[in-house]
Amino acid sequence: MVKANVQAIDQLDAEQLGSGMVITDRQLSIVAVSEPTPRWLGFAKNELVGRPVGVLFSAEWSAALLDGIAELVKKDGCWQGEARHVAKSGKTYTSWMNVYRLSGSEGEWLVWHFVEQTAMPSADRPTPSELLEVIYDSAPFAVVPVAADGTVQDWGLSAERLFGRRKEEAVGRPIWSLFRCGSQTWLPFPPKEQRCGEGMVQRRDGTAANVAYTVIPVLQADGYIVLVQDETKQKQKEAERRRQVELAKKIQQNLLTPLIQNEAVTMDAVYIGCNKEIPTSMSVFTLSPNKLARWQEERTMPCKTKLQLIYIPSDDLSGDIYACYQIDLYRYGVIVIDVMGHGISSALVSMLLRSLLRGLIVRVIDPVSVASELEKHVQTLFPDGANDIRHLFSMIYLVIDTKERKIEYTNAGHPAGLLVFDDGSVHELDKGGLAIGSPFSLPFEKGVIHYDRRARLLLYTDGILEEIDPSILQSIEKIRLCTQMCRHLPDKRFLERLISQGPPLVSPSDDICLLSITVHG
Repeated sequence: MVKANVQAIDQLDAEQLGSGMVITDRQLSIVAVSEPTPRWLGFAKNELVGRPVGVLFSAEWSAALLDGIAELVKKDGCWQGEARHVAKSGKTYTSWMNVYRLSGSEGEWLVWHFVEQTAMPSADRPTPSELLEVIYDSAPFAVVPVAADGTVQDWGLSAERLFGRRKEEAVGRPIWSLFRCGSQTWLPFPPKEQRCGEGMVQRRDGTAANVAYTVIPVLQADGYIVLVQDETKQKQKEAERRRQVELAKKIQQNLLTPLIQNEAVTMDAVYIGCNKEIPTSMSVFTLSPNKLARWQEERTMPCKTKLQLIYIPSDDLSGDIYACYQIDLYRYGVIVIDVMGHGISSALVSMLLRSLLRGLIVRVIDPVSVASELEKHVQTLFPDGANDIRHLFSMIYLVIDTKERKIEYTNAGHPAGLLVFDDGSVHELDKGGLAIGSPFSLPFEKGVIHYDRRARLLLYTDGILEEIDPSILQSIEKIRLCTQMCRHLPDKRFLERLISQGPPLVSPSDDICLLSITVHG
């Protein structure tokens, strides 16, 4: 919302006003022009609006110099000095220039006021109120002076366009009567200090407009200035973007692998922060601001391997993915991928990778071979000439063989998985190589761990590290200790305990994926 330093403009010495004024946006493009300015320089208004303010100055007034003035105005609130101009005819002029700031959360505007050295007689110079009239009529927002009792004192063309009401319909009315959402009046008045907000304006024709407003107390005049900006188009764009992201999110979530349910392997999926419609075969996990909701009762289906999964996207779209496949009667492939960054671009890459995984894992199987195939595919997707869109991703992929009682894996730049046996001994799944897509090419290494008794396997993405402790090393140690101390708990109780090591995961800063796997000897 725009917040104008109206008091400073109103207190200008009338003797200094004369030759005209323009208003520019944050890119220094002209958005409004007063009448004297085009007459003085020989331009028509439509020849100036939309052009850089630099067209008004001589060649030595470079873009860098104007940017410097703009920075000083943002810092100090105003700038004064002598300026040189070039008219449309080529004639040069010298002026005394005052630059003031109009700023807000949705934009930055600057008022450039010029006083020609050979200024017109004082009787013909605009008064401060005339200067404000230019703002009322030309600014890309409504400026409404309001008395101490809340009644509208003046009503410019900008206000007429925004509110859809003529001057005679608004002057003298309480300002809050023009701001309504349904039957509720939401504009707080009178405020004790400057106040900003958003809401709806009900126009006379019945249409509504989304607006942002600022109420500025003017102590000298014992009243207020209310600045109102139409945000309807911006809100519509945001709503359309949310709709598109929601659609993409549903597509992404529908690509998650189905849960495996058989006598050898049982998987329960638990999603935190997702709006996915969860099948009844999954356990549901919800969050409150203060604590995690109670988990559903442990499944009692007999099995050799139980997988409990938690998947937490930090945004509507996630760069973390997982996939679990039954390869044959005794082997199961499990993969966790963390695409660099998070948001839409990472989600698109993860969705593309997800489409490859089933055919790759079931066909290739071997961890090193799967990693090498993914490396080759990434090189095809992102050739050397496309480094600006190239994405790295870490990965840990393992094959659980319930007949041979062994786990084969490779770790490509991913946080080390943890395998904890009943006796408390811990094995880190850290053998492998660099992240997929790295400019350095090194062969991947395969790790093999045999088990003949019950063991707990934890896989996770690095998003959890920032949530548990500000120190990454401390987070890793806490995860290791919790996995070791809680190895006898059921998977979901263990994961609940692990997450409780840090603050509640209401709004994680990065994508998070945790997998707890219990294998039985």
